[in-house]
Amino acid sequence: MRVPLASAFLASLMLAGCLSGSQSSSSLGPGPGPQSMAEQEAFAAHPALAGWQLDCTLGSYEHAMDDAWAQLCVARGSHTPGSKAEMWTAVNPKDPGNVVTGSKDLNPSSSPGCVWNGLAVTHDAGKTWKDVTIGGTYESRAPGSPFYGYWCNTDPDFRFTADGDLHYSVEMYGLCLPVPAPLTAVCDLNAHGASTGWKILLATSHDGGDTFPDVITYQPDLAITTDYSRMARSPTTNTVIEAIGSEGGSGCNVLRWTPTMPQSATFTPVVTKDGIPCNSGGGSGVAVSATGTIVLIGAAGVVARSTDDGLTFLDSNPLFSFKGIPGSFPGGDYRITNNVETSYDWTQGPHRNTLYATYAAAERSGDQADIYVRASKDDGRTWGDAVLVNADGPGGLQWMPGVSVAGDGSVHVAYMDRHYDVEHNQTWIDITHAVSVDGGKTWANERVTTKSFDGNLGVHQDGFPFIGDYLGIDCVGDDCWMGFPDSSLGDAPVIGGAHVHRTG
Repeated sequence: MRVPLASAFLASLMLAGCLSGSQSSSSLGPGPGPQSMAEQEAFAAHPALAGWQLDCTLGSYEHAMDDAWAQLCVARGSHTPGSKAEMWTAVNPKDPGNVVTGSKDLNPSSSPGCVWNGLAVTHDAGKTWKDVTIGGTYESRAPGSPFYGYWCNTDPDFRFTADGDLHYSVEMYGLCLPVPAPLTAVCDLNAHGASTGWKILLATSHDGGDTFPDVITYQPDLAITTDYSRMARSPTTNTVIEAIGSEGGSGCNVLRWTPTMPQSATFTPVVTKDGIPCNSGGGSGVAVSATGTIVLIGAAGVVARSTDDGLTFLDSNPLFSFKGIPGSFPGGDYRITNNVETSYDWTQGPHRNTLYATYAAAERSGDQADIYVRASKDDGRTWGDAVLVNADGPGGLQWMPGVSVAGDGSVHVAYMDRHYDVEHNQTWIDITHAVSVDGGKTWANERVTTKSFDGNLGVHQDGFPFIGDYLGIDCVGDDCWMGFPDSSLGDAPVIGGAHVHRTG
């Protein structure tokens, strides 16, 4: 059934004059699109990707409901109002057809005048999606609910554990703020027994992200801002580890939940001999090796390790150095960030226990931003040389990479890419997927989006253009999923999802 739908979608575009050998670079609407049928077919099978194939039936399912959807290889995950930005993605290890992507969501029913987390959930490998709001709509959050009284949350951050449960970190703030008319809220700070600071809940789903009945306190309410988190799970203990920075007072914090204490969690400031490995806005990557070593790594310049399941991080060293990218690019009003993202190889292959770090850097002359990957065989104590991932010439602008390792040991990176903008509109963005099958030494790249989108259409809760500080990627076995904002409809971004699958 999937092939005929995809064929019908391609046929409808051909009848509309969108896919012909003489197609102009803007014939798919705003932003450049594929140049020919030959290029179009390359989306379905990329010979350099060692058996990994981009699923270009995904767009057909949305197109069957809305003929304005012109992305061939991207699913539309969200269908609620409001700009979606800053994606995180997780694939269920018990069922790789169950995928969840979360976003900072400006859906007004979730939070009037602020931002809340909205999820897109699929149980059928991207054919259909369900919109889920953690904690329910603003008006439904009543006294007695752990979400009650909070106006905002940020930074979607979650992982599946080996049993198929999904653990979601809900980073709330804005307690008892006034709400705009006609909404009313009864919110008594004394009744809450809390400050107006930041509190993190850990909400657990047992049905793949549809509902979250179990909620515990992950970080107590603090009178300081805690922001920019990363989460991982241990393959040896199933412990869920979150690293989060603060903008004063407590530095880098580690939050731990273990299956042996399902109704409790620990929250501990990190102490290292080399300083603080994560900070708000500067990156707070966390990854766990196949043997249970937890590594914190961040753009603050420190790598720290724990061999006691995250209780202490006394073994640390400086991170590798690189030349950072600017905070914005010409023509693009959306924010650009310098992040270091990490992933371990848990396979039994030749690169088992290799730690991969990806980041954007301005190392090439005449280029403001390229994607690089480094590999470490000793849990971040030493690193191999930086390897350039993207294959274009200088000037293309690539940033915001995410990384994950699949079941065959291949390393997958997804990133934002402006080198397809042949008309130099300077705001159009595409998503590129790259894969390495030799431990990060060489890379093959493919374009994921068939229609570019305007990054300036994304909106931050404070009103400025915003598409987020990171995108999502997660691999389980023979399947990798990417989650990212997509404004190709010419309006505020929706949650977009793309899937690559190993066929050989």
